Amino acid sequence: MLVLDTYEKVSPIIDTWLWRTLLGNTDVMQQPVWLVIAGRHNIRQEIGWSTLHQDTNCIHECTFKRFNPEQTKDYLAQIDISNEADIRNIYQVTKGLPYYLNWVRSQFEKGLTLNFAEGQQEIEQLLVKWMTPAQRQVAQLAACCRQFDRALIRSLTDFCELDFATAADDTRNCFGWLTAQSFVEPVGHRWRVDDVAREVFRQGLRQVNREQFEQIYGQLADYYQHRAGSEVSPQASLPERYENPDWREPYAEHLYYLSFSRRPDFQTQFLSHLLEARFFRVDQSIQEILQALLAEGALADQPAYLSHATRRFLQEIAPAVFYGWAVLEEVPLDYAYNQDSYGLTKAATDKALQQCLSHPEQFEGLAKFMAFLCKAKRCAQMQQQGWLLKAQAQAQALEKLECKIKSSDFLIDLYLWKLGDAFYSSNFYEEAIACYDAALAIKPDKHEALYNKGNSLDDLGRREEAIACYDAALAIKPDKHEALSNKGVSLDDLGRREEAIACYDAALAIKPDDHTALSNKGVSLDDLGRREEAIACYDAALSIKPDKHEALYNKACCYSLQGDTDNALRFLQDAIALDAKYQNMAQTDTDFDAIRQDPRFQNLIKTVS
Repeated sequence: MLVLDTYEKVSPIIDTWLWRTLLGNTDVMQQPVWLVIAGRHNIRQEIGWSTLHQDTNCIHECTFKRFNPEQTKDYLAQIDISNEADIRNIYQVTKGLPYYLNWVRSQFEKGLTLNFAEGQQEIEQLLVKWMTPAQRQVAQLAACCRQFDRALIRSLTDFCELDFATAADDTRNCFGWLTAQSFVEPVGHRWRVDDVAREVFRQGLRQVNREQFEQIYGQLADYYQHRAGSEVSPQASLPERYENPDWREPYAEHLYYLSFSRRPDFQTQFLSHLLEARFFRVDQSIQEILQALLAEGALADQPAYLSHATRRFLQEIAPAVFYGWAVLEEVPLDYAYNQDSYGLTKAATDKALQQCLSHPEQFEGLAKFMAFLCKAKRCAQMQQQGWLLKAQAQAQALEKLECKIKSSDFLIDLYLWKLGDAFYSSNFYEEAIACYDAALAIKPDKHEALYNKGNSLDDLGRREEAIACYDAALAIKPDKHEALSNKGVSLDDLGRREEAIACYDAALAIKPDDHTALSNKGVSLDDLGRREEAIACYDAALSIKPDKHEALYNKACCYSLQGDTDNALRFLQDAIALDAKYQNMAQTDTDFDAIRQDPRFQNLIKTVS
């Protein structure tokens, strides 16, 4: 039996894995396994769980039940409460909810007398009735915190002009008084108010004084921003911050508390952190913020802890937070896959993109670079170069700043993996080469930059320069089989086929299952008229990757040149089934001249107009 309690706190990524992968794509439901999920929300209202249930009828829903009057009477009798009027009033006040009945029990066991004469009073009043106004305020301050320690309570009481030493109790300070309360529980080296009491105290504070509620959260945001700054100086480089968990944790807390404060810069700060965390691949630091807000129901309309604008912003930005690569960067943006794999609708994805990228100029530094870069990946094709050039200009501005603090790895990532590869994938090869050169100016022995530059040069038809780059990369990393394989392609394009075959063989000596090198070796052998050897290479490539359509097509060409019509047609048909482009290629490919008049060939190359 696997029990998952407080399931409202689970991250969407784990939730999706559970219903889609564990339950949807394994035979676990055929095994003697029980999965018990307990939480605030009905999982069958979520599209993924709903679809799973429709297909398998696997979910048995059990709604949380309150005690009825007789059950309440039996429970109270166990703690010697038998007065009918008291029982009636207790039931009316607690509404039969076990949490509150247990609280009543704990108060009686402590010898505290509770007056239930006013049967209509709310349970919120029961929790605070025995507290002094100062104690109630201290409890409300603690409830505003996700977790707290002595230093944080001291900071909040100072902010509210309460005497930390005596405000709650003459004999112990406010922190000591809090940790002795039944609604406070330890969490590692810190403490927290339990979920139900926390909601009670926070609601009470916000209903009475919303302005003070927001000011307290602003103070909490400032406290954690100061904590982050004390771990890593604000003047430190971005890598020094984002690569340090002791900075990331308090800064995430800063953003969590800032969301409640109604400060006008919250959305910009949140988006900046999202984009920067995406660059450094530490998305979890931003996911934890939103997951905490989701778990405590802050994004629901009631109770309205957040402003309407903030709730809507966070609701719409969620896909980019939890699935940043798929939503912001992956090219092309695959709506169908994201719907199937993550439950993300096209409408939800588009709203997230609108929130993230509609005003990229609002950001500074790295966040602006990432906004321009992601915009280039999500805009119309004719706009891509413009956004990428803006990203390049921003990268150069960052280089001037970051070079002062010698964060070379960061700048190489900026030029090589982010900007250079974005230019390359958009077919802007000259601009890609400029980015790879910028990375090489910082680190001349960066073999990945030399290799990628070689690929760009080859795509521009500058084969000799490409070969020089591959050789330079291989001088640094001799076992870089991709460089050997691509050098072979450049040599073949120059007609130097024996040299090309030697490169492919060298690549295969390092990585025998390199199906691309095998297929390309087949092309060179075919060009030399060694067709049996070429077919053997294509077969070897297909044994590793059966859907390698270019090998199937080239194999069909070989058989056609050998006059083997049946095999030529067979493998051409297989290639076309995998990629329809071969239907057009075969129409003009002279390798098929020998079988061109065959009716079966003519039927294969017919296209639908």
